[in-house]
Amino acid sequence: MYNQEPTVTAWSFENDGSVLNWAGPDNFKSKYSDSIPEWNTYFKNVKNQLESQGNKYDYIYGQTPTVSTPVLESNQYLNSVDKALYYTNDTYQNMKEEGYHCYVMKANGQSHYPWATSFMEYLSNNEEVSFDAIQNDIYYLLDKGSYVEDYIGQGKDQFGNEYNFDFVNEVNQFYMMVGQKKYTPEMIEDDTCYHYGFNKQNDGYDYELYYYSGVEEHFI
Repeated sequence: MYNQEPTVTAWSFENDGSVLNWAGPDNFKSKYSDSIPEWNTYFKNVKNQLESQGNKYDYIYGQTPTVSTPVLESNQYLNSVDKALYYTNDTYQNMKEEGYHCYVMKANGQSHYPWATSFMEYLSNNEEVSFDAIQNDIYYLLDKGSYVEDYIGQGKDQFGNEYNFDFVNEVNQFYMMVGQKKYTPEMIEDDTCYHYGFNKQNDGYDYELYYYSGVEEHFI
């Protein structure tokens, strides 16, 4: 499936003398047999086919298709797996180019689809995910006197859906980790924002958090 609202392709195939067009992971084997594609070439071909096929045979998952691909020319048309893989790869590569840290992990399950495993290895460039590496990527590295200012996301996504990420502003619901040390917050009186201190010393706190709610929701 693909798209914001789950969408599939009415791709026709023959099975035991019957012509069917339901979408499923076995569509890939029905079209390509047991062969695993060279993925760069595969995606170039899918892109070219997508320009001519477009969304003509798409329908919302769970509904009934009104038009399906010709069964005698099935290999000349994209099916749901083709389109889902293409859109997944396109989105993933765009996110990487925009600077996001992206990671590929294969799920554990009972199903066995060699093309799916191969695709995930292609996305990951055959690199195993290290959770230590992920943790290092998202560390805030701070020195004395420095700070991080982080605005909390809200607005509309590319599909027009509103979203609003909220900071959990409850003193017993968050904490700070410095290496292996865990520090819980203490409230500090402040008329301008919610103000918290961590690891109190004689001359103040080692760390402080300023949380500003409202339209420009952010913390320092």
